[in-house]
Amino acid sequence: MKKILMILALATLLISCSDDPNEPKDELVLSIIPQTSQIAIGEEVLLEIAVEGVLDLFVATFELTYDSDLLQIDNDSFSEGSIWNDEVISFTQLDEGVYSISIGLEQTDDYDGVSGFGVLCGFSIEAIQIGNVDFIIENLNMMDENANPISGFDNVQIENCSITIE
Repeated sequence: MKKILMILALATLLISCSDDPNEPKDELVLSIIPQTSQIAIGEEVLLEIAVEGVLDLFVATFELTYDSDLLQIDNDSFSEGSIWNDEVISFTQLDEGVYSISIGLEQTDDYDGVSGFGVLCGFSIEAIQIGNVDFIIENLNMMDENANPISGFDNVQIENCSITIE
């Protein structure tokens, strides 16, 4: 009897410790790519907002804050990223030092949401003065098609960007 209990306990321990590679990851990460960059005055660089570990994302809204005295954003260069399907809607607003972005899917009769990893959006910046600029993601919302925060949103890891202009 002791052997059976010991085997059951050991089997339970082994099963509970094994990692299922198909199980969704709990780590939701939103990052600005590249995270660091050195550029010269007049040089343009593409920044992308990427996500990983996302589950059932329908819409994302956020603001990027930065020093508009040192660089400028080309709002006309904004593009939707590869994670979205063909039914995507986006809105951007460029104010001094704040770039507001809303991007998501059109509501259909079917299930609407994206999962996994990929690029949400991208845009170009141009250096106009020497210095250091931090791009910081603020006022982030990530919701499913029922307007609920997506899984993992409470613990989202945000990886911001730092640019040195020489």
